Amino acid sequence: MVIFIYKFLHNKFIVSRNLGKLKNLDENIVSDIELFLDDITAKHDLNTNDIIKILREIRQKKAEKNLQSLIPISVFSSKKIGCLEALVRYLIDVCGLKKSEAAKLLNRDQRTVWNSYDKARIKSADAIDISNKTISLPLNIFADRNFSVLESIVAFLKEEKGLTDKKISGLLDRSNKTVWTVYSRYKIKLANQNYPSLESKKKSKVSADEINDKKNIMGNKDS
Repeated sequence: MVIFIYKFLHNKFIVSRNLGKLKNLDENIVSDIELFLDDITAKHDLNTNDIIKILREIRQKKAEKNLQSLIPISVFSSKKIGCLEALVRYLIDVCGLKKSEAAKLLNRDQRTVWNSYDKARIKSADAIDISNKTISLPLNIFADRNFSVLESIVAFLKEEKGLTDKKISGLLDRSNKTVWTVYSRYKIKLANQNYPSLESKKKSKVSADEINDKKNIMGNKDS
């Protein structure tokens, strides 16, 4: 049972990552957990593998719930780091997720998340800004890898929140031209892929003028 508790804690099923290293845990905590697990296994006729399976299912449900989590718009207000880098840092530093968990929620390769996190830490040591919660974005809009994080943000703000380019540029500390370019690039991708837009309930297709601007727009990318 002691070995199981060690693995149990080491895998962070119960103990928060913020409690410090496992070796620093108070013996009373381990003892209490051992008594708790003994009681659960006896009461419900479970073994350690059953408990591990249950806990993994709980973690999975929590991860699925995180897809609906709302992210403060101010997370993306710094120009020191890219939007993906800011999002990854928010999930890891603020939400306390592991890099593998963040990768799964964002539908990204773990190496991409690792690199984004490391780059963000190198570029800026500032804490992620979560002060502005007047507008929040659902995490699940970032799971579509056809679009960059910034494209997904701008599309959501325009189509779901009805914000103007000027308002969005202020929230994201980007120029009006950048916002226009990003949103136009987003719509071009939709048209080329015949992909349903967030705005499809209100509008049907990208205008011919925007399609004609494709070459200029695709050459002016933002993170």
